[in-house]
Amino acid sequence: MVGIILNNLPFPESDISEERPNLALGRLMSAWGQIEVVCNFLFRRLTDLHLDAATIVFDTVGNKEQIEILTGLAELLPNAAQRDALSILLSSVKAFSIRRNKIIHANWGTLSGEPARFWSGLTSTHFDEIWSGSQKGDGYLQNLVHTVTRLEGIVSDMVQLRLKLEKALDYEIPDGPSGRHQREMMEKMIKRREEIEASLRHKP
Repeated sequence: MVGIILNNLPFPESDISEERPNLALGRLMSAWGQIEVVCNFLFRRLTDLHLDAATIVFDTVGNKEQIEILTGLAELLPNAAQRDALSILLSSVKAFSIRRNKIIHANWGTLSGEPARFWSGLTSTHFDEIWSGSQKGDGYLQNLVHTVTRLEGIVSDMVQLRLKLEKALDYEIPDGPSGRHQREMMEKMIKRREEIEASLRHKP
């Protein structure tokens, strides 16, 4: 039987003062924040919207909707391999989002002596299953309780996901209105420069 101590009122000072668990939790939030930033950049690239307009639109909706939007936009990628790769990456983002929520909306405690985050929605039924050692209880431990060691591993996995998402920014993107406008402006500038150079060559 696993040993569980759940910190509750009155909360112990260690909830705030203990360095390793809070450092792991802070790093997890930083890693997730980086993923959110890259997702914002992906939204800009996939929609070809003005920078500020894209930020306003993307930040207006919730995280769940953001991932759904990006997943839908990923289907527009012309390269099939890149389309499939981005869809897989976004599935990982969704999974990490769900896990992050379980970690943030949680209390500190200890699992077999190690500091751990216990999801705030755990009930006596959950704990009974966990203490019984049943398969369902093992599932609860896996999904709803996160030791510091697991938090540190999740941070590492999040960083790897963020790096892969950054590479997806270089995927072939359908040419949208902003991209076409920029290309047309560049073509006009080049044409105008060539006309000026040609006129200068013909001057006496």
